[in-house]
Amino acid sequence: EQTIRPKDTDAEYEILLGKEIKDFFIDDDGKLKDSIAEYVNCPSCNHDEPQKYLIKNGFTLCICDNCQMQYINPRPSEHIQTDFFSRSKALDLYSEMVEDTKKDRETLIFQPLAKRIFADYGTTPGKLLEVGCGSGLLLDVLKCMNDDWDYYGVEPS
Repeated sequence: EQTIRPKDTDAEYEILLGKEIKDFFIDDDGKLKDSIAEYVNCPSCNHDEPQKYLIKNGFTLCICDNCQMQYINPRPSEHIQTDFFSRSKALDLYSEMVEDTKKDRETLIFQPLAKRIFADYGTTPGKLLEVGCGSGLLLDVLKCMNDDWDYYGVEPS
């Protein structure tokens, strides 16, 4: 694990990210700042009566009574989230760590996973969608192993 997530970098990232989140989103009472909060309906079914599930680091996790989707509510508005991601030094550090450990991630994680995917689903051409693909490392490995498929990825964050 040290080769794919160096402990020093990982610890520095966690500390920096926690500080950035607190400074950017959280008020002195430990709650999401009212000035940036927006209340939303369930992103899955649009139901408007969520139940509070837990509060962690100033964010309230809710569960939709209708479909059981879990989501943050209230949440920072989209432009505030975009502003945070564009300024975050922690995310820059994480991106550098991912790039620095790319080869080890390919060898230790994504090549074995790609082999299993093809073993389970065959190599007959098809389409594959990876939800939560990050920078697309798994998709790159899959394409190198079998160029006959159509690969797609989406990163919701």
